[in-house]
Amino acid sequence: MKIILLQDVQKLGKRNEVKEVADGFARNVLLPSKKAILATPEAVAQVKRQQADQTQSKARENEIFDQVVKQARGANLVIKAKAGKEGHLFASIKAEEIIAMAKTQGLDIKKDWLEISTPIKSLGEHEFILKKGEKREVVKIKIETNFAILI
Repeated sequence: MKIILLQDVQKLGKRNEVKEVADGFARNVLLPSKKAILATPEAVAQVKRQQADQTQSKARENEIFDQVVKQARGANLVIKAKAGKEGHLFASIKAEEIIAMAKTQGLDIKKDWLEISTPIKSLGEHEFILKKGEKREVVKIKIETNFAILI
């Protein structure tokens, strides 16, 4: 019997794959537990349309990522923060602050693209990584003080 998997099934296949299985296994296990549906021509066509849509959306997202990386390379990314006279920040800068600052400069960075090893706690130049799948780009950011507090 031909079926379409609705979710990943161990030792059988992944979601949206069309598989040939024993009639009893399909009727007694996969269909009642809603892990699969019968592979009718309409259902197969619908799965193929969904896969094509997913491929297009992934390609579109990859293009957007490439544009953001290209813009980030040429951008002068600067965050102003409060710091003491020794250059230590009063509040560390996390990924959310970097994303917000990038938005003000026209960069639409998504949170899952941004990789920062530890929060930034000092003034100066720092690096963070933009990554999506196998693509990785190191981007520099400069942390400046908006005013010095002398104690």
